Amino acid sequence: MTEVLIRGQKLSSKVVDGYYCPLEVAVTATSEWPGPASEPVIVSKDARASPRSGVAYAPTTPTVVSFSPEFGTAAGGTTLLITGTGLYTSESLPQVTVDGVPCVVSGVTVDNVITCITGPRPELPSESAVGVMVRVPSKGFAVIKTDPFLYADKWSSPLTWRGGIVPGEGDTVILVKGRNIILDESPPKLFFMLID
Repeated sequence: MTEVLIRGQKLSSKVVDGYYCPLEVAVTATSEWPGPASEPVIVSKDARASPRSGVAYAPTTPTVVSFSPEFGTAAGGTTLLITGTGLYTSESLPQVTVDGVPCVVSGVTVDNVITCITGPRPELPSESAVGVMVRVPSKGFAVIKTDPFLYADKWSSPLTWRGGIVPGEGDTVILVKGRNIILDESPPKLFFMLID
Protein backbone atom coordinates (compact mmCIF):
# COMPACT_ATOMS: atom_id res chain seq x y z
CA MET A 1 0.00 0.00 0.00
CA THR A 2 1.33 3.43 -0.93
CA GLU A 3 0.11 6.65 0.65
CA VAL A 4 0.59 10.03 -0.97
CA LEU A 5 -0.01 13.18 1.07
CA ILE A 6 -0.90 16.39 -0.75
CA ARG A 7 -0.76 19.63 1.23
CA GLY A 8 -1.22 23.21 0.20
CA GLN A 9 -2.87 26.57 0.67
CA LYS A 10 -4.38 27.06 -2.80
CA LEU A 11 -5.94 23.60 -3.12
CA SER A 12 -9.08 24.96 -1.47
CA SER A 13 -11.41 27.41 -3.17
CA LYS A 14 -12.46 28.85 0.22
CA VAL A 15 -10.89 32.24 0.95
CA VAL A 16 -11.02 33.81 4.44
CA ASP A 17 -9.61 37.29 5.11
CA GLY A 18 -7.76 37.17 1.79
CA TYR A 19 -6.06 33.83 2.49
CA TYR A 20 -6.82 30.44 1.02
CA CYS A 21 -7.85 27.91 3.66
CA PRO A 22 -5.31 25.11 4.05
CA LEU A 23 -6.19 21.68 2.72
CA GLU A 24 -4.55 18.33 3.12
CA VAL A 25 -5.63 15.22 1.20
CA ALA A 26 -4.37 11.69 1.82
CA VAL A 27 -4.59 9.31 -1.15
CA THR A 28 -3.92 5.63 -0.57
CA ALA A 29 -3.45 3.06 -3.33
CA THR A 30 -4.37 -0.44 -2.20
CA SER A 31 -3.03 -3.76 -3.45
CA GLU A 32 -6.14 -4.02 -5.65
CA TRP A 33 -4.96 -1.01 -7.71
CA PRO A 34 -6.01 -1.97 -11.26
CA GLY A 35 -3.73 0.28 -13.26
CA PRO A 36 -0.02 0.81 -13.64
CA ALA A 37 1.88 2.42 -10.75
CA SER A 38 2.34 5.59 -12.80
CA GLU A 39 -1.41 6.12 -13.40
CA PRO A 40 -2.34 9.55 -11.99
CA VAL A 41 -4.87 10.24 -9.26
CA ILE A 42 -6.62 13.52 -9.95
CA VAL A 43 -7.66 15.59 -6.92
CA SER A 44 -9.82 18.63 -7.56
CA LYS A 45 -9.98 21.84 -5.52
CA ASP A 46 -12.88 20.57 -3.40
CA ALA A 47 -10.87 17.53 -2.17
CA ARG A 48 -12.57 14.87 -4.26
CA ALA A 49 -10.44 12.35 -6.08
CA SER A 50 -11.56 11.14 -9.45
CA PRO A 51 -13.30 7.81 -8.84
CA ARG A 52 -11.02 4.90 -9.67
CA SER A 53 -11.23 1.41 -8.30
CA GLY A 54 -8.67 0.72 -5.60
CA VAL A 55 -8.12 4.34 -4.53
CA ALA A 56 -9.20 5.67 -1.17
CA TYR A 57 -8.91 9.34 -0.27
CA ALA A 58 -9.78 11.42 2.75
CA PRO A 59 -9.65 15.17 3.23
CA THR A 60 -7.69 15.72 6.43
CA THR A 61 -8.16 19.45 6.90
CA PRO A 62 -9.51 19.95 10.44
CA THR A 63 -13.05 21.32 10.72
CA VAL A 64 -15.07 22.84 13.57
CA VAL A 65 -18.79 22.00 13.56
CA SER A 66 -19.94 23.39 16.93
CA PHE A 67 -19.10 25.58 19.91
CA SER A 68 -20.65 25.04 23.33
CA PRO A 69 -21.69 27.40 24.76
CA GLU A 70 -22.29 29.76 21.84
CA PHE A 71 -21.29 32.84 23.85
CA GLY A 72 -19.41 33.76 27.02
CA THR A 73 -18.49 36.86 28.99
CA ALA A 74 -15.78 39.24 27.78
CA ALA A 75 -14.28 38.93 31.27
CA GLY A 76 -13.08 35.46 30.21
CA GLY A 77 -13.19 32.24 32.19
CA THR A 78 -15.79 30.47 30.02
CA THR A 79 -15.16 26.75 29.47
CA LEU A 80 -15.51 26.32 25.72
CA LEU A 81 -16.05 22.94 24.04
CA ILE A 82 -15.09 22.88 20.36
CA THR A 83 -16.31 19.86 18.38
CA GLY A 84 -15.24 18.87 14.89
CA THR A 85 -13.16 16.51 12.78
CA GLY A 86 -9.39 16.17 12.53
CA LEU A 87 -8.86 18.18 15.74
CA TYR A 88 -7.00 15.41 17.58
CA THR A 89 -3.32 14.72 17.15
CA SER A 90 -1.00 12.84 19.48
CA GLU A 91 1.81 15.33 18.77
CA SER A 92 0.67 18.24 20.94
CA LEU A 93 -2.40 20.26 21.88
CA PRO A 94 -4.14 22.52 19.35
CA GLN A 95 -3.90 26.30 19.72
CA VAL A 96 -7.12 28.30 19.97
CA THR A 97 -7.74 32.04 19.93
CA VAL A 98 -11.04 33.90 20.29
CA ASP A 99 -10.95 37.47 18.94
CA GLY A 100 -7.15 37.25 19.05
CA VAL A 101 -7.14 36.26 22.74
CA PRO A 102 -5.64 32.85 23.63
CA CYS A 103 -8.15 30.26 24.83
CA VAL A 104 -6.08 28.02 27.15
CA VAL A 105 -6.47 24.44 25.90
CA SER A 106 -6.69 21.86 28.68
CA GLY A 107 -7.22 18.86 26.42
CA VAL A 108 -8.50 17.30 23.22
CA THR A 109 -10.16 13.90 22.97
CA VAL A 110 -9.80 11.27 20.26
CA ASP A 111 -13.48 12.07 19.57
CA ASN A 112 -12.25 15.49 18.35
CA VAL A 113 -13.52 17.68 21.21
CA ILE A 114 -11.23 20.49 22.39
CA THR A 115 -11.72 21.97 25.87
CA CYS A 116 -10.34 25.44 26.53
CA ILE A 117 -10.86 28.37 28.91
CA THR A 118 -11.42 31.77 27.29
CA GLY A 119 -9.22 34.69 28.29
CA PRO A 120 -10.45 38.23 28.95
CA ARG A 121 -11.12 40.17 25.77
CA PRO A 122 -9.91 43.75 25.44
CA GLU A 123 -12.50 46.46 24.84
CA LEU A 124 -11.97 46.57 21.09
CA PRO A 125 -10.36 43.64 19.29
CA SER A 126 -8.68 44.45 16.01
CA GLU A 127 -10.88 43.65 13.01
CA SER A 128 -8.35 41.07 11.79
CA ALA A 129 -8.55 39.24 15.13
CA VAL A 130 -12.34 38.83 15.30
CA GLY A 131 -13.52 35.23 15.34
CA VAL A 132 -12.22 31.85 16.46
CA MET A 133 -9.00 30.37 15.08
CA VAL A 134 -8.07 26.73 15.75
CA ARG A 135 -4.60 25.54 14.71
CA VAL A 136 -3.92 21.81 14.86
CA PRO A 137 -0.22 20.79 14.88
CA SER A 138 0.94 19.30 11.55
CA LYS A 139 -2.57 19.82 10.08
CA GLY A 140 -2.92 23.59 9.96
CA PHE A 141 -5.89 25.85 10.66
CA ALA A 142 -9.37 24.38 11.01
CA VAL A 143 -12.23 25.42 8.75
CA ILE A 144 -15.10 26.82 10.85
CA LYS A 145 -18.41 25.35 9.61
CA THR A 146 -20.72 26.82 12.25
CA ASP A 147 -21.73 30.12 13.79
CA PRO A 148 -18.81 31.54 15.77
CA PHE A 149 -18.44 31.68 19.54
CA LEU A 150 -19.07 35.27 20.65
CA TYR A 151 -17.87 37.28 23.57
CA ALA A 152 -21.19 38.66 24.84
CA ASP A 153 -22.24 40.05 28.21
CA LYS A 154 -25.67 40.17 29.80
CA TRP A 155 -27.34 43.56 30.23
CA SER A 156 -28.34 42.62 33.79
CA SER A 157 -24.78 41.80 34.96
CA PRO A 158 -22.86 44.48 36.88
CA LEU A 159 -19.67 42.98 35.38
CA THR A 160 -20.83 44.22 31.96
CA TRP A 161 -20.66 47.88 32.94
CA ARG A 162 -17.81 50.15 34.00
CA GLY A 163 -18.08 50.87 37.68
CA GLY A 164 -20.20 47.75 38.14
CA ILE A 165 -23.51 49.65 37.96
CA VAL A 166 -26.25 48.47 35.60
CA PRO A 167 -27.73 51.46 33.67
CA GLY A 168 -30.85 52.85 35.25
CA GLU A 169 -33.73 55.05 34.15
CA GLY A 170 -32.56 58.31 32.57
CA ASP A 171 -28.96 57.12 32.03
CA THR A 172 -26.99 57.43 28.80
CA VAL A 173 -25.48 54.22 27.35
CA ILE A 174 -22.81 54.03 24.66
CA LEU A 175 -22.07 50.65 23.11
CA VAL A 176 -18.81 50.67 21.15
CA LYS A 177 -18.24 48.70 17.96
CA GLY A 178 -17.39 45.06 18.69
CA ARG A 179 -19.26 44.99 22.01
CA ASN A 180 -22.00 42.34 22.21
CA ILE A 181 -24.75 42.74 24.79
CA ILE A 182 -27.46 40.17 25.44
CA LEU A 183 -30.75 41.76 26.46
CA ASP A 184 -31.66 39.24 29.14
CA GLU A 185 -34.11 41.77 30.63
CA SER A 186 -35.93 44.85 29.36
CA PRO A 187 -33.71 47.91 29.83
CA PRO A 188 -35.19 50.88 31.67
CA LYS A 189 -36.27 54.04 29.85
CA LEU A 190 -32.91 55.58 28.98
CA PHE A 191 -32.16 59.23 28.23
CA PHE A 192 -29.97 58.25 25.26
CA MET A 193 -28.39 55.12 23.76
CA LEU A 194 -25.67 55.22 21.11
CA ILE A 195 -24.72 52.01 19.32
CA ASP A 196 -21.54 52.41 17.25
